[in-house]
Amino acid sequence: MSKLPDEIRAKLIGGGSPVKPSRADLKAAFAKTPPPDPFTAEERARKNELNASGGGLSGASKAWAEKFDRINDSEFWIALCFRTPAARTRFLTHLGIAESGVELVNGDTVAAKLGVALDQTAAGADDVRAKLRTATARLKVSRDEIRNALQMRPHPDPLADTADHPDDLEAEAAAELAALASHLAAPSQAWYERFGTTLDSPHWVAVCFRDRAEKERFLNLTGLIQLGDKYLDGDKAAIVLDIDLGA
Repeated sequence: MSKLPDEIRAKLIGGGSPVKPSRADLKAAFAKTPPPDPFTAEERARKNELNASGGGLSGASKAWAEKFDRINDSEFWIALCFRTPAARTRFLTHLGIAESGVELVNGDTVAAKLGVALDQTAAGADDVRAKLRTATARLKVSRDEIRNALQMRPHPDPLADTADHPDDLEAEAAAELAALASHLAAPSQAWYERFGTTLDSPHWVAVCFRDRAEKERFLNLTGLIQLGDKYLDGDKAAIVLDIDLGA
């Protein structure tokens, strides 16, 4: 808070009859004076120049913020999961992609093969509606899918059978980590055969895009948005895209 001017102080606490300060006096008394600029004119000009060119602390902070967003934005790809390795292979073969060891696929390659233009500024509403109608007509929910969804049970607790080591925290932690690693590497086959869906399958491929807008255009213009926007049933995606995966 600004220090009261001497004349205002005198009016408030001085001898004689008290005098009420005017609004202008109080406004002036409590006005905030901006702090002095710590930079010289030359330093300020240099700082502004660095910020404008993307250099300096401001530029570095912006660059790191953009990098952090790219790293953490999980919407730039979609994972297509297939029930069998053969279905995955046939899907990739249709796209002209060699199957051996492939887990990440360029979205441009997939879009070009499917005739989808990812460089357009926006997906046409009529095109999107037409694709969604086609996708809806091709997708059918079977009785088996409904029954499986109703009977679904969560994956068993990987730590349920882990022995307790109340006197040895290190041993207990090691046992829990080993159990988690084992279940992540190879989920319960019995559970998978009874309750697992295509999205639980280890046979998958990720289609990667430059940014969120490009990914969303791909999903809309192919009709795949009907299946989700991140993890998609690859067998159903093949139906939407009219790709024959065989028996």
